[in-house]
Amino acid sequence: MTAKEIYKALDSYYMQRAYYCVHNTYCFHPYYKETDYLIVQNNRYCIDIEIKASRSDFLADKKKIHKHNIIKNGYFQVPYRYSGKYEPNEPILTNNRPNKFYYCCPEGLIKETDLEPHQGLIYILKSSEIKKIKEAKFLHKEIVDIEPVLCRKFYYSYLQLKQQTPTN
Repeated sequence: MTAKEIYKALDSYYMQRAYYCVHNTYCFHPYYKETDYLIVQNNRYCIDIEIKASRSDFLADKKKIHKHNIIKNGYFQVPYRYSGKYEPNEPILTNNRPNKFYYCCPEGLIKETDLEPHQGLIYILKSSEIKKIKEAKFLHKEIVDIEPVLCRKFYYSYLQLKQQTPTN
């Protein structure tokens, strides 16, 4: 199963159930990196779904230390700052993160035992149906206002599309 097929299955399931569904976007803290599949629910809680089509991709994702610290603890830490000499940095707190975090993959690719306690797991079955294996725990219950970020992204996408479209 390819990542494209996983996106299609998620769209089929969530598009009618969510306020927004957005593919491949940067809307949280810069160290958070990209969100593969963002769901903004009708109650405005944000869900980040990390799509994995291979085991090696999943194992590589575990090495994204800053992102996983933000998800789990609400902070990130750049190890050193330079002010004439290298000094340890203090952790920087942020709630600019999703309310829940899931991995989504073909059935059996990731096991429940591979996950941290706060992470959820969704399988895409061969029939393209969604099966929630493990519910993600709330990372926090604050409403993250990402609409201004999404609006800006959509506007720039619109401008790019407009530039590519020939006028008569």
